[in-house]
Amino acid sequence: MQTMNDAGYGYAPSWPPAVPGGQLGGFLCLLSCAVRRLHDGGRSGWWALIALIPPLGGIILPVLLALEPRPWLWRPEWVGENVRSAS
Repeated sequence: MQTMNDAGYGYAPSWPPAVPGGQLGGFLCLLSCAVRRLHDGGRSGWWALIALIPPLGGIILPVLLALEPRPWLWRPEWVGENVRSAS
């Protein structure tokens, strides 16, 4: 059984090793951004796991990520008294 056709294009039986590594690196970058954004909203980074629930995770996580940042809920020392009393 020949794997090359007349034009010289063949079937690649496996991906180059760099492809899964790049995908893992991209996933870790997206995960770290999501956790950081959840922390900005005053939520734990564990909320990122809600994306694993198929029908709801794809809706709830983007909503949580799009909400207004509330850093005083996660780190009260970052914000002065006037900002906390205004909300």
